[in-house]
Amino acid sequence: MASRDRRPVPVGVRRRVLLEAGYKCAVPTCFERLTLEIHHIVWVRDGGGSVPANLIALCPTCHALHTRKHIPPSAIRDYKRRLEQLFRGDGRRRIGPRPRDRARHVNLLDNGSFEKGLRGWGTGWIEDIRSNQPVAWHQGFLLSGGAVARWYPDRCVSRPSGLCSLRIEHRSAYAPQVYSTLSQRLRVERGRWYELSLWVNAEEVSPLGGLSVLVSAEPADWEDQKLAVDPGTYRWRRHGLRFNTGSRSYVDIRFVAEGTVRAWIDDVVVRHVRDGGQMGKDGIWLLRHRKA
Repeated sequence: MASRDRRPVPVGVRRRVLLEAGYKCAVPTCFERLTLEIHHIVWVRDGGGSVPANLIALCPTCHALHTRKHIPPSAIRDYKRRLEQLFRGDGRRRIGPRPRDRARHVNLLDNGSFEKGLRGWGTGWIEDIRSNQPVAWHQGFLLSGGAVARWYPDRCVSRPSGLCSLRIEHRSAYAPQVYSTLSQRLRVERGRWYELSLWVNAEEVSPLGGLSVLVSAEPADWEDQKLAVDPGTYRWRRHGLRFNTGSRSYVDIRFVAEGTVRAWIDDVVVRHVRDGGQMGKDGIWLLRHRKA
């Protein structure tokens, strides 16, 4: 709440609060970056000071919604508490591996942890179809056969390695050619082995259809290298497969939801490996049932 005798927030304090929020609105469902305001969690008229612990970055819309009590104070405090847990005093976030571990964490995917929303996603052979291009460019994911679904970055649920995960809500019942999908095209070297791994937190994954990960480059190899995510309800589990690129110079890393799916995906990694290792059936390298 504004106050006539309020003093401006010091520049250094303002910069720290913006760094803490990653220069975007602190409300998890909002990714506004262009215009941000510094909000006093305990209002100035109630004795709140302009110290980092009492300040949070909000966009004008969310700031107004909070002032009108559409976003309750308890939610704002929760957002602040989460940001504080992920922010270090030296101005850097607790994201990513330690320096000595970075060599084995090289990720060939762009934005595999969804820290930048869906940037880098929404590319592939389906997305290249002219009629799909505007939708893929605007929202990233695609719907087929009248599917009802949402794929969006969720800053309320994530693994400890970051701030964000990908939330999947596919509500349509299983039926042929009814699915939703998100993909990223990846340039690869011919005849080389790669490892794909990801973490899944399942609220509900239907055994009929469910959630799958495909490595493909064209319609003909849609089912060639496919990993079906475990159905059911469970906390974070690691899944993965190893694949050989053969004569291909690029592949699509594609997620497909069919039937009821309510889940989160995080830390999707593709990296070089020496060989296929210990393979399961259909070329799938099992990484399942490992806890976060």
